[in-house]
Amino acid sequence: MRKRWRTLLISTAGGLAAMIELREKDRMAICAVAAQCFSAGTAIWAYGSRVQGTCYEASDLDLVVHFPEGQASGESHAQLAEFIEALRDSNVPIIVQALAWQAIPEYFRANIEQCYEVLWTAPSVC
Repeated sequence: MRKRWRTLLISTAGGLAAMIELREKDRMAICAVAAQCFSAGTAIWAYGSRVQGTCYEASDLDLVVHFPEGQASGESHAQLAEFIEALRDSNVPIIVQALAWQAIPEYFRANIEQCYEVLWTAPSVC
């Protein structure tokens, strides 16, 4: 018997529901890892088949990480590497691909901006 998984509904600032097809426990695990790895002001967007509704159970989760403006690229790279490594060591049963927004070409950014959902945002420091 095939296992079924639920679509995760995330509340947005405008009161609308965004959809990322991801189990709640996996979302919570990914967000917990993000909270340990990333500095204040960092945000993670999900894009690809799990946002577009074209995924299947074993589809990967595509993420792009927005680092705070002015953060040194070396620090961003180290945090992203730590995040990817921690996810590999976690109990999340799907492959998670994560890229740095600042490192991807403009045409790919435009493609992502057409269909994405915010998965996690670190609190900003006042």
